[in-house]
Amino acid sequence: MDIQKTMKFILEQQAQTAVFQAQAVSFQAATEKRFDAISKLLQTGMRMLVDYQKETNTRMNTLIDAQMRNEESIRKTDDRFNRWLDAQRGGATNGH
Repeated sequence: MDIQKTMKFILEQQAQTAVFQAQAVSFQAATEKRFDAISKLLQTGMRMLVDYQKETNTRMNTLIDAQMRNEESIRKTDDRFNRWLDAQRGGATNGH
């Protein structure tokens, strides 16, 4: 067995391993950057969803309040109309 050839082979293998290792480190760094970017994007999206849900809840509560006021107004209008109608009938009431 030729010792010089063996030594040369071992050195070439070490050099090739060092290149592969450097490529792996570079790839890992790029992957971590992408992961960080995706993570930030998800966090931003989640914050946007929370803000949107708060806005939606606020609008829904406003609509509910308006609907309740509207129903109360309609009830009062109905009561006034029924009293007027009773008066037009000559004071006859609905069972009173």
